[in-house]
Amino acid sequence: MNYLNRFDNNELGEEYSLFALSVPHHAEFQNTITRTLAEFCSSVNRQQIKVLEIGTGNGITTARILDSDSRITVTTIDNSKVMLEQARQVFADTSERVRFVENDALSALNKIQDASFDCFASAYTLHNLPESYRNKIFAEINRVLKPDSLFINADKIATDEPKLHLQTLRDQIERFQIYTFPDINRPDIQQAWTKHYIEDELTILTEQSHLEILKRLGFEAQVIFRKDMEAVITGYKTN
Repeated sequence: MNYLNRFDNNELGEEYSLFALSVPHHAEFQNTITRTLAEFCSSVNRQQIKVLEIGTGNGITTARILDSDSRITVTTIDNSKVMLEQARQVFADTSERVRFVENDALSALNKIQDASFDCFASAYTLHNLPESYRNKIFAEINRVLKPDSLFINADKIATDEPKLHLQTLRDQIERFQIYTFPDINRPDIQQAWTKHYIEDELTILTEQSHLEILKRLGFEAQVIFRKDMEAVITGYKTN
């Protein structure tokens, strides 16, 4: 079943489409999650594959996770009641496959037993977290993942070259002008996303720091996708 179809012709789909308009490679970027998960699942000989997601949002990434393999069940965490209610409506008939947790990420992770999940997958979330808090999140994700598991983070991950990062930030802010075009006419969205991206510089997540912390935790980590500000980093837990 294609769960992404559930975002067609509704308010959530419109919200998702509007953001995607400003990121030309958005579908390719997000689809990397589905493809990578599907490849991983093809090598897993289990009746159920348990995936942990942090940052449910409206469920657009959750849909991609579910589409990766019919054996997948998802526990998805978000501290926004509003966003979780939206996602619950989208997946109302999939209660056996999706479990929603309303909590901050660290508190939710602390309640999960060791080695409980086969995979972690997330998009556009971890970069929002302060570095010290984010590092605790990485450690907890490592704890709750089983040996021979997969970590996927599709996120705003800064290149390690400061000048190049600044240029990609400027380019992205320039692309937000699409919201002011007559056929959209939403300068409020342009202003909101511009403000958000500038504020993200306070919690910047760089490629090198991301790879280093995964490697310290025992993952075999690599960048499998990079375009402008978006990158996908995977890690295979071998311990």
